[in-house]
Amino acid sequence: MDGSRYWSSTQPSVTRLAQDRAAQWNQDEVWQEIRGRLRDEAKQRGDFVRVHPIPASSGDVPGEREARLVILGPEHPHNANAPKGLSTEGAKNEASPARVFAREILDQRGSSPRIYRNTLVFLAPDRTRLAELEQAVRQYLAWKSIEAEREQLHLDVFQSNQAKTQRTRAEEAIRARIPETYIWALVPGQPDKTAALQWSEIRLQGQEPLAVRASRRLRNDELLVTVYASTLLRMELDRIPLWRGEHVTLKQLADDFAQYLYLPRLKDPDVLLGAVNGGLGMFSWERDSFA
Repeated sequence: MDGSRYWSSTQPSVTRLAQDRAAQWNQDEVWQEIRGRLRDEAKQRGDFVRVHPIPASSGDVPGEREARLVILGPEHPHNANAPKGLSTEGAKNEASPARVFAREILDQRGSSPRIYRNTLVFLAPDRTRLAELEQAVRQYLAWKSIEAEREQLHLDVFQSNQAKTQRTRAEEAIRARIPETYIWALVPGQPDKTAALQWSEIRLQGQEPLAVRASRRLRNDELLVTVYASTLLRMELDRIPLWRGEHVTLKQLADDFAQYLYLPRLKDPDVLLGAVNGGLGMFSWERDSFA
């Protein structure tokens, strides 16, 4: 205000337009942008043989004997404060949509029971951090639309540069918030073959690609095995036992390790083959390896 005259800068008007547009994007449009980012993330696999991003149903996750990471969509967030007592076999944790959907995928492949259950690990977004990611996406979509419509909106050079700068900043915010949001590795397992299903909820840290970060943590925690010692294989053969009479075929062993949650989760059947080859000719049966 200057005496009886009023004036306003054009800069706040563009900022206000961006704020208004950010609030207008509906949730489906915001989630669609997040899904696209997650598909790009799935190109980096880490130690997983495959990554399955945002399956719509259990039928979208095939049955294979290789270890895979399933990245759940934003509609399936995980609540870290969910009651731990609901993580066992036969119970649903309604407070964690991620766990409910992960359990569905673990048990079923479409309309059929899933056979190779010990191959799947799930990655879920944190419910609280998801709201922050959604806000960053709204800002990005708003500034992107303004930048694209700069001629229709009659933006001057300063305003056009402002839109580009703010769109870039929002893009960087999304890139930072995706790993900050997708922090929960949900890992199914059983202490032994008579125990109920249990879920390990592992909080991940770091800015690495999602699958790289998850596989590194699981490998360090021995929940994903990429190299298997022949002595450990012999221990499992005798402990369960996995023998069929006095012998067992490699194909049967590969199926066993892919099926049963009380066995180590191997990256793929080649890890099992490496353990067998490593034991051949090195020790006698009396020294707990292969001959």
